[in-house]
Amino acid sequence: MKFCCIFFLCFVGYGLSIVLIQPLKHIMMLNLKVVTEYQYVHNLFKSRNYSTRHKWNSRDSNYEPITYEMRKNIMWNGQSVCKNESFILLMYFVNKNDIERRNVIREYVKQDMVVDGKMINYVFVVASPLNDTDVMQRLKDENAIHGDILISLHDDNYRLVPITILDAFYWVREYCKTVSFVSRVDGDVWIHLGNLILYYKSIADQRIYSGCRWSLSFDKGIDYKGIHIIPFDYPQPIVFAVGGAYTVSRDVVPFINIGANYLDTILPVSEDIVISEILRRAGIGIYPIRKNITLYKNYNYDFIPPNVVFLHAIKNMQAFKAIYANYSGIFLKPYFN
Repeated sequence: MKFCCIFFLCFVGYGLSIVLIQPLKHIMMLNLKVVTEYQYVHNLFKSRNYSTRHKWNSRDSNYEPITYEMRKNIMWNGQSVCKNESFILLMYFVNKNDIERRNVIREYVKQDMVVDGKMINYVFVVASPLNDTDVMQRLKDENAIHGDILISLHDDNYRLVPITILDAFYWVREYCKTVSFVSRVDGDVWIHLGNLILYYKSIADQRIYSGCRWSLSFDKGIDYKGIHIIPFDYPQPIVFAVGGAYTVSRDVVPFINIGANYLDTILPVSEDIVISEILRRAGIGIYPIRKNITLYKNYNYDFIPPNVVFLHAIKNMQAFKAIYANYSGIFLKPYFN
């Protein structure tokens, strides 16, 4: 009887070990696969003398950086919009409550539409915490109809815009591996799709970081909308592609999320500066703009250049709708050669 009890306990213990160890082994294998797949990214940052441990710390007592953890933090329907034939993914960053703006874009920008021989796909990226149950339910209902929404799961506040951007690029890394380019676009941007496709067909599809180049210099740090976004002792000058709209080639995407861990600090709000600094550390600079196009322009109720690609800051909804409607007959045809 004693022998039977010992045997039974041993059998149960063995069974429990299988139950507990197998999932752990599976997780370890997945982590090993990720590390192995992207080891070249880590190697590049290390070869350029960047570290995940030894960090620069600001002396600015008014500066509060944000914390980023690289993980799957997007809620979506599990069906990627990206196809084998997809050329470019447009990631529109739109306020979670702005369904009107999303519907205007959906009216003119269609999933799998082909422009100048290349397939375009799009997603809308929003931010919301899980505990905002009313908003989450509305977004789930909207996504059940359209299947084009990615929800970055965190508090929806302006400080955390870089988290939303990094979460979205992580999703691209994992679930949109077939595109040649990814454009990060504000929701108040109108895109001349014909010019967009012609331009990105005309340049290389490797190590591309493309946008409107801007630089900043300052003495006392920078505040924006009541948030101290850049400390006074941050290295200068700061050079970046303006965040309203910029594009990266697909091979650049793995450097973005992993590279965030090699930054000294992650600035609040200023995701465009964050992305630019990551890519600078990876040796990827801003691609020079061809002279025969207007890659990026802020809208001022004035003339819209026929060679424009991204028209930014169309805040007024009536103007937004009017531009889409008035240019619906030509925005699919490239203007420049």
